[in-house]
Amino acid sequence: MIADRRLLDSTVNLKHRAVLGTLCSTGMRAAELRQLKVSDIDGPRGLVLIRHGKGDRQRYVMLSTQPRDTLRSYWRWRKPQDWLFPSAQRPTYPLDTQGFAQRQPRISPAGFDMLRRWTDAGQCRRSK
Repeated sequence: MIADRRLLDSTVNLKHRAVLGTLCSTGMRAAELRQLKVSDIDGPRGLVLIRHGKGDRQRYVMLSTQPRDTLRSYWRWRKPQDWLFPSAQRPTYPLDTQGFAQRQPRISPAGFDMLRRWTDAGQCRRSK
């Protein structure tokens, strides 16, 4: 819990905070996060639909309160139309996770390795 709080506190960019909070809260993979659409978020019930999960299966995951609030703030600010996290250079395409990692200089490479392990093994979700 402390490690994921440090990771979230290491960024001031609202979009990046929403991305990291969503990854940590849901335990989804980065590739699954890239494919999220605005319509996949069920805010009142706190659920996220993952359409193209492992084995191309659909599933719902829970989204805790604090990341949900961050997502709401992000949505009010950016008002994404289709992709929840569109690419900065090409808004009609989903987020490029490699570019996200390169543009986040305040998070050390070790922090991204930790994030990758969390999203691969669901560590953020299990640590709460």
